[in-house]
Amino acid sequence: GGLLIGAGVHLADLALLPALTGPCAAIGMAAGSIAGPGHRALATVGGNLCLDTRCVFYNQSHWWRAANNYCLKLDGATCHVVKKGEKCVAAYSGDLAPALLVLGAEVEIATPAGRRREALAGLFREDGQNWLELGPADLLVAVHVPPPSGVRSGYLKSRIRQSMDFPLAGVAAALRREGDAIASLAVAITGTNSRPILLEGLDELHGSRLDERALDALGKAVARGIKPMRTTSVPSLYRRHMAGEHKQIRTLRL
Repeated sequence: GGLLIGAGVHLADLALLPALTGPCAAIGMAAGSIAGPGHRALATVGGNLCLDTRCVFYNQSHWWRAANNYCLKLDGATCHVVKKGEKCVAAYSGDLAPALLVLGAEVEIATPAGRRREALAGLFREDGQNWLELGPADLLVAVHVPPPSGVRSGYLKSRIRQSMDFPLAGVAAALRREGDAIASLAVAITGTNSRPILLEGLDELHGSRLDERALDALGKAVARGIKPMRTTSVPSLYRRHMAGEHKQIRTLRL
């Protein structure tokens, strides 16, 4: 009852899979929100998961970067976001990762020594310069999603141009309820850190009603769990607010 998704599957095809409704709806919603239709027709699952990190000081033309003395991510010796910073804070902006994280996905990686499977979270580092835990000869070949256990899921993101932009903040959630109570809850965020974040500390909400009080507590947990920096054209505080805004996390009510 689980899913096996090849790394070469095109995002346009993934977004239309009949299986990606109900428990796995977050995957289809994330795939359908990536870039524009032309991009999704060519872009792949593996490509989006391994997407390069982004920063306003890096994603510019060569002459622009040269005029600003480059940056730590490429050819420079300093981070322009964190002055005198010794670590790149460029933001990871893949949409599929949070949707897969909340559903407990694993990745299958081919190496010269054979294949291995590991939790998706282990694929990423909190390092904008070296954001993947892949060796030079490693290849991401598939994603395994375990059988969903009565959950419902969703994904929403905030972006400047709704037709095609990368997420300023994207939130995926998977919820299982027992009556009116929260039985299990997983929330993951993209676009704010150098890796997708699977939120911790949500156990305290288990057993409580999914009401405004719980949503407020969840919004505060999101704000505590992420660390947006000045890597985009909008202020970092705006991205923190949008990640925890009720409009984003009301996908839990699906």
